[in-house]
Amino acid sequence: SIDFHTQLSDYQQYLLALQQTGATVQQAEPQFFPLQQLRGSFEYLEIVGAVLAIVIGYSLVAKEKYRGTLRLLFSRPIGLLDVATGKIAALGTVWLIVLVPLGLVMTATLLFVGGATLSAMEVAKLVLSLGDAWVYLMFWSTLALGLASFTRQLSTPLVICFIFWLTACLMLPLIGNRLDPDH
Repeated sequence: SIDFHTQLSDYQQYLLALQQTGATVQQAEPQFFPLQQLRGSFEYLEIVGAVLAIVIGYSLVAKEKYRGTLRLLFSRPIGLLDVATGKIAALGTVWLIVLVPLGLVMTATLLFVGGATLSAMEVAKLVLSLGDAWVYLMFWSTLALGLASFTRQLSTPLVICFIFWLTACLMLPLIGNRLDPDH
């Protein structure tokens, strides 16, 4: 925001100098895209959020397996699908509780600190991006939960999830950037 206001001030000085000389404008006015200011926040959410999602999804089952409470739970007339659905619903609720305030903080930061105004389309894009983040976090949590449910060794699902995440989200995009002829 500060950088944009500096660019805008420079542009206004440029216009003033042109008006004094009678020349025509050759440079376009700088434009401010407030949602671009949130790019770093979403990158942190992608990295830190995925790690937390994997750990939380894994720990939902791993703790119960370790303590032996999972056997006790299944000794009751509760179906396997009921337990899985309950855990996934709990994960969805947790990530919703995390992302809604995060979205409000992002919006407040843009409005009050950044001095930006958001159009209805930008608010819709922000809400859509937060919805995508919810799906992203749910994917990693559910994957870790599922792997922890079906493996015997408690450390195996955590290692598999992290290897898959590192490959899919960090290594493959870097390889793709390196193969891009424009870079």
